[in-house]
Amino acid sequence: MPGQNLNMSSPLESASEAVLAPADDPFSRAQRSSGLVEQVYDQTCDALLFGNYPPGSRLNIRQLAVAMHVSATPVREALSRLISEGILETSDTRAIVVPRVSVERLLEIFDLRVLLEGELAYEAATSISAERLAHLHKLQDELETALDERNYKAALRCNAQFHFAIYEAAGKPLALQIVRGLWLRIGPTLHLNYPVLAHTREGTTRHRSVIDAVVARDPGALRAGIVADVRGSQNTIFGVMQQAALTARPATA
Repeated sequence: MPGQNLNMSSPLESASEAVLAPADDPFSRAQRSSGLVEQVYDQTCDALLFGNYPPGSRLNIRQLAVAMHVSATPVREALSRLISEGILETSDTRAIVVPRVSVERLLEIFDLRVLLEGELAYEAATSISAERLAHLHKLQDELETALDERNYKAALRCNAQFHFAIYEAAGKPLALQIVRGLWLRIGPTLHLNYPVLAHTREGTTRHRSVIDAVVARDPGALRAGIVADVRGSQNTIFGVMQQAALTARPATA
């Protein structure tokens, strides 16, 4: 699910656009504005999905606008939408931040992921084309290379794309939308997995089993493989969090 490139040509600077969409046409202005907001929204979602912003990160509207080559207005509107959806939140100082997810919320998200992603995998098993299978192999190779290089952002991106390449084949857009919302909530926390997975390579083994199930076109095996991968990710995250809590605990006399 790669981010989209923004076309930053101003309608006031383009003669062709001025002809097609006159400056005094409010409907055209609204359409252009809405399109920019959607593109900024999609790019921000991809950044969250791929773990570019760790929990607790602050998102600065002006800095994002500069990075995306847009004005502050579409960025402000896109972030406001993410806040209303519960993906981002505002702090006491009105800063826009990536929330830290509680243990209880993580458990709920993982339980929902098991149910929904397992079902999507089951439905996708007999619909995955040869081209999509080749793409899965390519993503897995790139993920393993990223782990070798300790490039955890690239590993997160490849992992997310690997999963959604399977789920998209299920043909269930509503379930896919819900799953994407769950990933947006947990994506920033998934970065905790990768220093561990780079060492153990447990995720690599699970993904190879998933690919084997795709090759066999076996719905039950594919569901089991995805469920095992989600639960394995859960166990890794909670193990890291538990270790961090023990390390942070003050020593007793």
